[in-house]
Order: sequence, then structure tokens, then C-alpha cells
Amino acid sequence: MMRAAKFILSAVMLSLCVLPAAGQKHDRGITSLKAKGEPFVRKGNWTIGGTAAISTYAVNNYGFTIINGINATGYRLSAKPDFMYALSDDLAIGLSVDYTRVNFGLASAGLSVMGTSIDVNDYNVIKHDIGGVIFCRKYLTLGTSGRFALYIDAGLKLAGGEGKISDRQLNGIVGTYEKNFKIALNVNPGVAMYVTDHLVMGIGVGILGIECSWAEQVHNQIATGSRDGFGAAYMLNILAISFGAYYSF
Repeated sequence: MMRAAKFILSAVMLSLCVLPAAGQKHDRGITSLKAKGEPFVRKGNWTIGGTAAISTYAVNNYGFTIINGINATGYRLSAKPDFMYALSDDLAIGLSVDYTRVNFGLASAGLSVMGTSIDVNDYNVIKHDIGGVIFCRKYLTLGTSGRFALYIDAGLKLAGGEGKISDRQLNGIVGTYEKNFKIALNVNPGVAMYVTDHLVMGIGVGILGIECSWAEQVHNQIATGSRDGFGAAYMLNILAISFGAYYSF
């Protein structure tokens, strides 16, 4: 009898917990794919825009852990125009061009580990890469106004570039010329908002990337070298946060 009473009491308590939860509906402001709210991007719309960034730095006699006397200057420039077309409401395909240029000059730096010192002088790197990205973007409208939306991009990137590296050593300056190539598959979510009827501001962040890369080098126009690599990552990449402005029409 006691065992049966415990079983009945447990069944009643389970019913009281499950039935109300099954009957409740929570509206978190995210519309379903079949909702009748205003879409964020209508079928047939074109969207143009992109992201751009530039950063410069100068280091004068700076020290960091075991590295001292760092004197360096440089800059990084990047631009990424995007073109999108909506195949249907809140679903678009696009093409973007990604250009990056890096210039780094290290006049001097000293490394000291357990009494062993290594000095670097006149180390210079200049590189630029250009690539094309084909991507698909899916929007998920927030609310029913069509003004706010979450989105996710899935894109395939093909890129190539070249660079020059020079370094002063005991026997003179050693120079290296490099050609590099890259194939990458990236998934980037983000959030977008209409500032005006046509101007859209967006923030995206990289979380998933699969990349294959390889490079060919020539040292002092005599010796040759090469490298290749493969990498995959699933993580929140703060360094891959991008801010963009777009015009939809």
C-alpha cells in the first residue's frame, strides 16, 4: 500500500509540473519562419555595402616579458565590399571582395632567455591579399516590425596574395618573396538594424572556420621553400568582429 501510494503521489506531482508547461506559450519576440510579420529583406531587394578598417601603431623602446627594446611601426588596412540579392523574403545570396594590406617594420628588439641574448634588426614585412567570397545569408526577424533581425552567413572564400620579408643578419640582408593561397569555409552570425528606411547597420562575429592554405617562397632569389596547413575552429573569435553599413533597395 505504501509503495502504491508513493507511486500515485509521484504521478500526480509529475502531471502538475508537465501539464502547465505544455500549455504555456512564451513569446520571446523572435518570429518563426512562417510568421506574418514584416520581413527584414523582401524578395528581389538588392543590398550593397561592406566593411572597412585601418589601424596604425608605433612602438618606441617598449618591453614585453623577455623581449626588450622594441622599436617598431606599421599599419593594417582592410576593405570588404558586399553585394547581395534576396532570392526570397529574408534569404539572400551575395558576393564580396576582401582586400587586406599589412606593413610591419621592426627596427630593433632584443630577446634574453637564461643568459642567452638574440637581437633582431631591420626586420620588415609587407603583404597584401585579395580574395572573393560567395555566401548565403539567412535573416531571422525580431518582432513584427521588420526593423531588427539576427542573421547567419555561410561563405566559401578563395584568396591569394604576395609578400616581401627582409631581415638584417651578420652576412647582410636576407630577403624573401612569398606567394600564398587560401581556401576557407566560414560561418558568421550577426545582428542587423535599419537606421533609416534603406540604411542598415550590422555587427558580425566569426565562430566557425575551416581553412586550407599554402605558400611558396624564394630566398635571396636562390633558395626556395614552401609551407602548407589546415585548420578548423569552432569558437567565438573576438578578433573577427566586424562592423558594416549597407544600403538596401
